[in-house]
Amino acid sequence: MGREVIMKLSILCITLIAACALCLISCATGHKTNSLTPNETTNSNSSLNDEEIAPELIKNAQPVYPPKALDSSVTAVVVIKAFVDTLGIVKKASVVKCSRPGQGFEEAAIKAAYECRYKPAWQKGRKVGVWVQYNMNFTLNRE
Repeated sequence: MGREVIMKLSILCITLIAACALCLISCATGHKTNSLTPNETTNSNSSLNDEEIAPELIKNAQPVYPPKALDSSVTAVVVIKAFVDTLGIVKKASVVKCSRPGQGFEEAAIKAAYECRYKPAWQKGRKVGVWVQYNMNFTLNRE
């Protein structure tokens, strides 16, 4: 390989390592949750340096409560992992864990995750895509 190719690969590796570090920071700060949807991230940014800013939730999506679970008054917690791109759009979302699998909570949580919008993460003056992980609590407030 030529020097130029090796240099470009080295820069790419360093960028990927930095993005992974930012992802770990984002996962560590996480999302707080309340009854159907995630709240905005509590961003103290104390663990981030001046050149790194975690993504911030700006549009919260209300998931549709699964009808099967609604009829039986079942509640659940779904852990979602989502990739937020440089425009603040969720490009990938998956269920890490669900307390009530097979009741429709997973699908509802994933659909809501794709509808959320974020202020993108920043690193060294540039927007970067990062992974975020948060809990989505499904509870019923019947009075």
